[in-house]
Amino acid sequence: MNIKGTEVTFEELSMYLLEECKVVTVPGTAFGRQGEGYIPLSFATSLEDIKEGIKRIKKGIEKIN
Repeated sequence: MNIKGTEVTFEELSMYLLEECKVVTVPGTAFGRQGEGYIPLSFATSLEDIKEGIKRIKKGIEKIN
C-alpha cells in the first residue's frame, strides 16, 4: 500500500491498523530504502484470510477519512 502523500507516518497507521482493524503490518523499509512510504502486503495465507484482511483495512481507512 502506498502511503506517500498522506499526513500519517507508518508508525501511526500501523498502530491504528493493529488496534482498530486487527491487522499487523511492517514498514516498507524492512525491504530496503525503496520501500519508504509503502506498507507491503503478504499473500502467504489463505484467500479467505487475504480477503478478510483487505476488508478490515478498507473499513478502517474509510473510518478515518
